[in-house]
Amino acid sequence: MNETRQFKVWDHERKVKKGVVASSLEELRTKGCTKLHLDETSVHVVLEVDGTEIDDEDYFSFLPSDTVLMLLPEGCHWHSPDFYNKSEDHPDGTDEFHFECESEHKLDTILEKIEADITKCLLLNDTEMQQLIDAKPEELAPKLRKSISVVKSVQDFCQRHLDEKSELKEVAQLFKAYTEAENYISSQEHNSGPVKRKRFE
Repeated sequence: MNETRQFKVWDHERKVKKGVVASSLEELRTKGCTKLHLDETSVHVVLEVDGTEIDDEDYFSFLPSDTVLMLLPEGCHWHSPDFYNKSEDHPDGTDEFHFECESEHKLDTILEKIEADITKCLLLNDTEMQQLIDAKPEELAPKLRKSISVVKSVQDFCQRHLDEKSELKEVAQLFKAYTEAENYISSQEHNSGPVKRKRFE
């Protein structure tokens, strides 16, 4: 039977730390998630000091008592404590780490929309489509259960779609400007007679 030890467990932003007594990795994950209010099925256990993932009982059994660990939800990554000091540069309280996790969560939501039918990427709005384009193909492939080449083709298609939309917007703006100019000239001719247009040779 494994020895029962005490551990200190941080949440992914180092804002909440809890003490946990456990004799196995599974027990630590369960108790830690309960105390930190996390979903146990999508959490990784890592060393707080350097982010090394603890993913088997053998490695866990060698950890000394009072080891400091961190529980990372799916989509979040380990960062050193210095990373959080950068939040002082954001007067609105927004830190880059929180944005990174939130961004990956939004990407997962996008993938859920198109996982069953990849052609539904056409139903995404421009922001969602751009996020899909910017993601790494090797990360999208397993989530969409498609090959990397297929994912790249989808990203290329989405990029062309956005480019075409952008070109159409430019044409529409030019046409609007031309129409407004013609309407202005017509109104001037109606109010004060024919307006002599300069002839360019």
